[in-house]
Amino acid sequence: MNEEKMTLKESVRLTLRAWRFYWKNTPRFVLSTVLWALADAVSPYAVVWFSARLVAELSDARDPQALAVDVAWVLGVTARWCGRSCSTGRAWSGNS
Repeated sequence: MNEEKMTLKESVRLTLRAWRFYWKNTPRFVLSTVLWALADAVSPYAVVWFSARLVAELSDARDPQALAVDVAWVLGVTARWCGRSCSTGRAWSGNS
C-alpha cells in the first residue's frame, strides 16, 4: 500500500470527479445533499433569529398570533436537531 500523502490539489480533483459522477448518475442525490447541507448550515442562525423575535414580541407588542408563529419555528428547528441527536442519546455537537 502506498503510504504517500495526497496533496490538496489531488484531493480536490478526486472529490470533484466523484461529485461529477454522482451528478451524472443520480442528480437527485446531489441536490438533496446540497439542500440538506444548506439547511444544516442555516438552522443555528434561524434558531437565534426566531428566538430574538420571540423575546422582542414578548417585550413589546405581545401579538398572540406572532408569538405562536415564532414559537412554532423555534420548536420546529430545534426538533430537527433533537431528532438527530436524541435518537442516538448523544448531545448535538454541530458537526455530525
